[in-house]
Amino acid sequence: MRRWLCIALPEWSIDLTRRRLQREGSPDTAAPLLLVAPVAQQQRVARVCGLCAADGVLPGMTLAHARAVLPRARDYGFDPAGDARSLRRLAEWATRWSPIAAPDRAEQPHHPFAPSYDSVLLNITGCERAFRGRERMCRLIAGELRRRRVRSRTGLGGTIGQAWAAAWFGGGEDSGAAQEFHAATASSYPTAALRLEDSTVAALAEVGVDTIGQLLGLPREQLPSRFGHHPILRLDQLLGHAMETIEPVRPAPALRVERAFDGPVTDLEAVELTTRELTEDLCRELRGRGSGVLHLEAVFEGGAALRAIDDPGRGVQSRRAAVTLSAPSRSPRHLWALLRARVQSLRLGFGVESIALVAGRTGRLRHVQATCRKEEAAAAPGVRAELLDVLTGRLGADRVALAARVESHIPERAFRLRRHDATLVETTGPSPSSRLRPPLLLDEPEDATAVALQPDRPPTVLRWRGHERRLTVGIGPERIGEEWWKQGATPRGKPIRRSDVPECLLARDYYRVRDQGGLWLWIYRDLGSGRWFVHGLWA
Repeated sequence: MRRWLCIALPEWSIDLTRRRLQREGSPDTAAPLLLVAPVAQQQRVARVCGLCAADGVLPGMTLAHARAVLPRARDYGFDPAGDARSLRRLAEWATRWSPIAAPDRAEQPHHPFAPSYDSVLLNITGCERAFRGRERMCRLIAGELRRRRVRSRTGLGGTIGQAWAAAWFGGGEDSGAAQEFHAATASSYPTAALRLEDSTVAALAEVGVDTIGQLLGLPREQLPSRFGHHPILRLDQLLGHAMETIEPVRPAPALRVERAFDGPVTDLEAVELTTRELTEDLCRELRGRGSGVLHLEAVFEGGAALRAIDDPGRGVQSRRAAVTLSAPSRSPRHLWALLRARVQSLRLGFGVESIALVAGRTGRLRHVQATCRKEEAAAAPGVRAELLDVLTGRLGADRVALAARVESHIPERAFRLRRHDATLVETTGPSPSSRLRPPLLLDEPEDATAVALQPDRPPTVLRWRGHERRLTVGIGPERIGEEWWKQGATPRGKPIRRSDVPECLLARDYYRVRDQGGLWLWIYRDLGSGRWFVHGLWA
């Protein structure tokens, strides 16, 4: 007996918008969200979150009306094509649970504010054994989606229609437990559970038919003349009397180049040369597709000693060498530089019979104009990515970070460090783009004692870390304070008290000073207390 699983995504477009805002570091991730689309020279609400719906904001409203009903709501543009592409990628991700998966967008065209039923359909017949039962499989799926901050409901049934109806109208949101379709309770489902068009549901409601049970009570031969053949077809598909199929997604196979030898090769130099030639072949294929590799794996298949990678006594370290890049690349020189150390660490044992390079993940690369100027070639955007890949391969991904700018003039908040895989790390620091900022910012401003001959002028003597320094050059002041749009209220909306604000975040006058030894320091005077601090220095 076939078993179908439907993953219902009630707020798919809203969840995608929240995830994008979170990646951008926006503070609106917890605010009520609504998505708007232009309709007849008007901005109308296309999608709303649960908070907006609870306060009376519904799809189809004008943006002005929605703002009047809920002023604190945040509005963003609705991108149905982008949401459809993301849903297809989610269906490709779902193939890890079942080889037959397909996206389902039961939505009327040209009506952005029509009800949305974004779903993913899976044929799980026989697949539940790999996950020790259907219940555990559904819990795993719900847990993975919850970890990705996507709300979902799951439904099980013997047909596609049954699984779809159980997911959308069976109750239970994002609980992890799938809703099983039961014929005894199917009659209480609304007619919308048959995946009918809105016009058909409205026509049935006009004659008092609101549930599937009431629809089954009508004479079958009279339905086509009044409501068309669609309700009968959907009823037969629900009950399994009519065939229904889906077009499963077929993820594109990974790009692969391979070379086999006539026999086992035990010469490491020959293995290196072949791997380098395969790298050039792979980059040639990537250039033809306009793509670059993000994850590259080298597979070395050989004799019995190389296959026994789990036996330490055979002296074999590994038969696979994988590298992950920070940006798409199709440079043979760069890819070989990352693979070379891993290839040289192989113990060939009884030899290698074949070598394959597999591009597990790829990314699009924009076309760039070729140039003969060396200074332009050195400033290409891929140079930094290549450096990051080399450092990551030698030091580890957790020890390499990039400075991402943040819209703040306060030194402690001017940027965040992020890993090469775009995962934000909660560490803040100075803006690296400004030449007036020191390259080294202290983790905490350090107390100092300074003597200034005139008010609001650079000091001439500075005592810091137990040493007294004579200052020969002083530039400033530069006044830096709290952002004006944040003054008077904390993120939670409570009034700010001076005792609640760290001393280093109040208004300050910064100076760039140089001592007799040539050391440049970045110091400031707190305007509230008059104390001096050293915040950074130039090496």
